[in-house]
Amino acid sequence: MDEQQQIIELERKIAALEERLSSAIIFDKSLIKRALGVFGYNLLAQLILFVPMMIIFMIFASMFTSLFFPGGIDQGW
Repeated sequence: MDEQQQIIELERKIAALEERLSSAIIFDKSLIKRALGVFGYNLLAQLILFVPMMIIFMIFASMFTSLFFPGGIDQGW
């Protein structure tokens, strides 16, 4: 009987997960809603990747300029 209880509990958990998945926008029946959902996730992923990459780029750019221009950029004064 204990195994039967576990099976029933697992079936209930699967049903709850299927319910959550059916309410997600990327599993909607409408093509436009799915496309907008994927675009939103893509935009978020781009922001998450873009910000650290720009910080790393700025660090390397400042290191590069300090190596080749240690006195700063000459303004010609």
